[in-house]
Amino acid sequence: MEQTSFNLDYLARLRKQEPETERHFVTHFTSVLQSRLRFRIRTRQMIDDVCQETLLRVILHVRRGTEIERLPAFVHAVSKNVLLEAFRGQRKHATTEAEFPDLPDVRIDFDSSLVSEQRQTAVRQILAELPEKDRRILQRLFLDEADREGLCAELGVDGEYLRVLLHRAKIRFKSAVSRSRSAAVSFLSFLL
Repeated sequence: MEQTSFNLDYLARLRKQEPETERHFVTHFTSVLQSRLRFRIRTRQMIDDVCQETLLRVILHVRRGTEIERLPAFVHAVSKNVLLEAFRGQRKHATTEAEFPDLPDVRIDFDSSLVSEQRQTAVRQILAELPEKDRRILQRLFLDEADREGLCAELGVDGEYLRVLLHRAKIRFKSAVSRSRSAAVSFLSFLL
């Protein structure tokens, strides 16, 4: 194999777009780049893409008149940049595909109506267990969304005392919820 001198004369012939010099440039550096990239890239297609992009960028720099002191070192630097860009692009796309292979469609939730009906039934059952005054306060404030001033007028109490009554009603409601859960758990353990 003959040793080629990539000197100023060689670059001048590349700038003039001499077919023989361009053919030599492409042939020589394609084999050099392929042997170098073969150990870093898995697919043949990506190796060819990086080689072509590297050679294209180098030729464009040469034609623009960019001053290049050592052509092989310049080709190596450009190929390194192209390779890093390819890896970044590949990682960007691979991450999105790997992290989110099949996302469920959350726009339509078929179970939500069933769950909300079950919750409403459970809340009604628990409210039915509470004393009348607690049930009325919780139902008016949270289910009927009545304002506090109106509820104070209905019950004949001021805002501070309504706060106390609401606090007690919430405690009794939480206690009833925990009792119903423990009853459900003991029933399930009985069945199993």
